Amino acid sequence: MNKKLYILLLTMFVLLSCKKEKINNLIQMGIKGKAKSMEVLNLNFQNTPEAYVVPKIVFEFNEKGFITEETEYDDNGVHNRIQYEYDEENNYLGKKILDENLEKIGECISVGNLPNKREEDCTVKNSIYKTSRFLEGNVYTELYLYRNEQEEFEQYKKEIIHFDKKMNMTSKESYGFSDEVDFTNHYQYNSKGIVQKIVIKDKNGKIIEDLDYNCMEVDVEGNCIQYKISDGTEIKYNIEYY
Repeated sequence: MNKKLYILLLTMFVLLSCKKEKINNLIQMGIKGKAKSMEVLNLNFQNTPEAYVVPKIVFEFNEKGFITEETEYDDNGVHNRIQYEYDEENNYLGKKILDENLEKIGECISVGNLPNKREEDCTVKNSIYKTSRFLEGNVYTELYLYRNEQEEFEQYKKEIIHFDKKMNMTSKESYGFSDEVDFTNHYQYNSKGIVQKIVIKDKNGKIIEDLDYNCMEVDVEGNCIQYKISDGTEIKYNIEYY
């Protein structure tokens, strides 16, 4: 089970607000200021077959706050890279997926951008899948479908995320191949919107993990850039601004 903090802040969708203004990725990630890049370091994590945590990930943003590149690193260097493409109005067009040698292994093409919904068709190596992301009120859903041997598309992953009025993520339900929830993450924040606790429960409501997040350092823009977690792990952010 992945506890990386940037995952709870990051929801990779591009939507429009009620005022028809673009909500960029920085807003979605809860990052204040005009960030140019953000390096996320996950420290002291013990990886297991059930829970793999990438040691480092770097996000690059354009001046409008949209992600243009995302690179994951492992102990050997680059693990993979995703390059995002937009039109002149920052409407999402698609993305290219590169391997550790920075060779293209897949791509996704946008097949529809609506005010509250985005769909894309993806091909990665020999796998074909579809994604659908949509927002209804304060509930955001991501649905992943893959093409099976019968050339039919079926669900292999779904996440439902609930937000409060300030658009802080309050819970995330994770599903597998069925519509039965596998586990749920619950998030708690302080008065400044900085996460304080994550509680993970299984499908029966039993607590799997109860983690306290202690913000150790805040930068000039008001972003927490260092967390110590009650299980002994730590997350650091290095943010460069325009």
